[in-house]
Amino acid sequence: MMKHVVLGMAAAFAVTLASAKAGPITYGTYTLTGEAGTGTNRSVCVFDFGSTAYAFGYRWDDSGFVVRSDSSTVAAGTGEALLCTLGDAGTGLGVTVDLSYSPLYGAFVNGISYNGNSLGVDKAPGAYITAWVSSGGTAGPVWTDSQTSLTARLLSDGAWDGYTDSENAWIYSGKDWVINPDAAPGGAFASVTPVPEPAALSLLALGGIVLIRRRRSA
Repeated sequence: MMKHVVLGMAAAFAVTLASAKAGPITYGTYTLTGEAGTGTNRSVCVFDFGSTAYAFGYRWDDSGFVVRSDSSTVAAGTGEALLCTLGDAGTGLGVTVDLSYSPLYGAFVNGISYNGNSLGVDKAPGAYITAWVSSGGTAGPVWTDSQTSLTARLLSDGAWDGYTDSENAWIYSGKDWVINPDAAPGGAFASVTPVPEPAALSLLALGGIVLIRRRRSA
């Protein structure tokens, strides 16, 4: 079964207006492109498309859960819930999660897209994605490969997750294939200013008209 996370107009609408009001989202010294979820725990997910990288915040509670498209649930403190929440929250992030590998191992991501960039199957046939993990909190990540599925990836407060193309992610040490630290997600994240949807622009314009009328009446 393939799960496609599709953005809703209402969700995109709400995030656009909230971003305009709240200003930049920060995590320590890092500026995030967006953030989704609610709760006392906070982690960051980085999507490195090669030419540019974007970081998104994710908030959750240990007791929370996220509902999948088939109405089943997954714990909020997992990598799967993180991606599903970011994809559903109107951030502009597109995610394709494959649940068909095995009920034992859970979900894997095989497509990520954002702002005209893509990883995995959304980019080229046969391409796949390397998942990275780290702790570090606001001090920043020290990356290593995930070696687990999205469902089995258990988050902690201050955790970092990252995704890159798998090209150059692994190198041969002479005895075995090992992760290449130089292929880890970048540390300089691009900042994107949300572009309001047409409907949002209409509401903003209407609000401006009302404000002008009130001032004239005064």
